[in-house]
Amino acid sequence: MTVGYLGWLIAFGAVCYVYGMTDVLAKIFPIAFLLTLGLAMNTCLMGELVQGRFGTGGYQFFMALWGMLLFSGGIILLFINHRLAPLLEGNKQFMDELSATGVKMRSGDSMPGFLMLVGVILLVWVVILIFSDTLARERRGEPKA
Repeated sequence: MTVGYLGWLIAFGAVCYVYGMTDVLAKIFPIAFLLTLGLAMNTCLMGELVQGRFGTGGYQFFMALWGMLLFSGGIILLFINHRLAPLLEGNKQFMDELSATGVKMRSGDSMPGFLMLVGVILLVWVVILIFSDTLARERRGEPKA
């Protein structure tokens, strides 16, 4: 899962190498690596928590996974919009080729905000399910899991 999360950073590193923007890569890589690695670890921890409680076959696991993926995607998009894009816009050759393909460098903040909102809603729902399952087990007198 960590390699999947870091895929965008690996592709960005290749683009920086091709266009000779190693100075941009040196500025961004440490914080981007730590941010992405932290998000991947949080996703793994949430998956383990839900898997231990409900298993992987139920909808709770997929809700937790999608919640973390959407939230993490929103955080990464905000990082790209506000930290990475301003640095890349300084390279004229890169921006000319990007403009020729019709691709935009930035998205508005509403899309990352929406992704994070949906992710948080799913995660809150999963936490409520975990607490309700815990209370139900305590009422039945089962040992804590």
